[in-house]
Amino acid sequence: MLERKKYEAMIFKCDDNLDIPMYINSTPEGIFRFNLYLVSPEWFSKNLRATTEFANKKWVSKEIAMLDVKDAEIL
Repeated sequence: MLERKKYEAMIFKCDDNLDIPMYINSTPEGIFRFNLYLVSPEWFSKNLRATTEFANKKWVSKEIAMLDVKDAEIL
């Protein structure tokens, strides 16, 4: 899962610095690295916790995409 806000921030920052945006995700099946220039996220809205801070129990709507591990490199 990748939030659109984080995706766009990584793309813009890497474009400015001539870097390649890489997103690393750890799952029970392994650790995967996505080159964000090579994926085409399909965005949708979902209610999720506002932050990963456990004390914050607020829920908000976020725009997210589910990345397919077939588009990733296994680390």
